[in-house]
Amino acid sequence: MSQSWEHIFNTLNAYQQTLALRAALELDVFTVIADGATDGASVAKKTKASEKGIQTLCNYLVVLGFLTKQSGKYGLSQESAIFLNRHSPACMAGSSRFLASEHLVEK
Repeated sequence: MSQSWEHIFNTLNAYQQTLALRAALELDVFTVIADGATDGASVAKKTKASEKGIQTLCNYLVVLGFLTKQSGKYGLSQESAIFLNRHSPACMAGSSRFLASEHLVEK
């Protein structure tokens, strides 16, 4: 195994990715975008969340590869369309309640 600070850094910050994905699933961000709300203001309105918070969350999800962004509009990655959109028969969003439950990820 090569020696790198990157493995340590990624492991120490992995909780941020978990919490961001869990928040997006709880707010149904992926389904809202699939239903046509593609800009930050529309997503915020549909999810009843703050626009600034939603834009921050969506931009982080773009960095993680769960969303796309072009000309200020968000879209679903192929993976998110299949596994995170509640309209998809392959949606696994419900399993996030167990896999990222507060009992498992918080003290």
